[in-house]
Amino acid sequence: MKYYYLFFAILFLHTSLLAQTPVCMPDSTFRDSIGVFPLPFDSIESPMGGIREIACIGKPYDFNFTIVIGDTLFINGIPFVLDTLILSTTTAITGLPAGLSYSCNPPNCRFNKDEIGCVNISGTPATTNLPGQYALNITGTLVSGFFRLDRTFPDPLVAPGIYAIEVASPNSEDCTTSSTSKTKAADVNLSIAPNPVQGVGLLKLEVPTSGLYQYRIFNMLGREVVAIPVRLQAGYNELNVDLSFLPNGMYLHSINNKEFQLSKRLMIQN
Repeated sequence: MKYYYLFFAILFLHTSLLAQTPVCMPDSTFRDSIGVFPLPFDSIESPMGGIREIACIGKPYDFNFTIVIGDTLFINGIPFVLDTLILSTTTAITGLPAGLSYSCNPPNCRFNKDEIGCVNISGTPATTNLPGQYALNITGTLVSGFFRLDRTFPDPLVAPGIYAIEVASPNSEDCTTSSTSKTKAADVNLSIAPNPVQGVGLLKLEVPTSGLYQYRIFNMLGREVVAIPVRLQAGYNELNVDLSFLPNGMYLHSINNKEFQLSKRLMIQN
């Protein structure tokens, strides 16, 4: 009899461990940022944003959003103090191709302020899907004390653009050729010293390849206030940037090229 108890104890432990295994790991390079990453695709505000992984019909698919909730969200210029972002565990993301679903880390899809989490989209696109773009909407509830506000993202008042998954035929070139390696987040770094910046800041950039990049700064309304093309060498780079003309406050600054975009928080205190 003791062997039966041992068997069920091991089975229960194994099941519990599986239940605790996170479905995704947030990208830690965004820990000091605020928002949902990647940003939505927008030809002006975030041309390197959006979902770039192609979903091939009949083949496994996997994609992660990283979510970092700050303590304040600006909607149409009005500050909204945040406690939590709540997503439904089953109906928050609409427009997914048949065969794909989502899950969260944390599993209850409650993202507290000043914490980092993620949402995983995975599955195998069904043969009933037609090739093409499948636009997604993410609906969540912003919680501030006893006050709740339902919002659907992408949101032109917060981060304009679109999220869409491209579904391709299994015989298409995108699904039959070997995919090129993508830039890893660990290969990219962005920081500025001091932070808060007073006048001129020392921009520190680490990139995987030499070439032309865009350094951009956005205010908390999502408007671009700085756009500087910079030519960088592979590895570590330093640049002095004069930000004395910017009003005091919080901003997001980013570096991007055709392969990636990395955004982080920036404070101006002139």
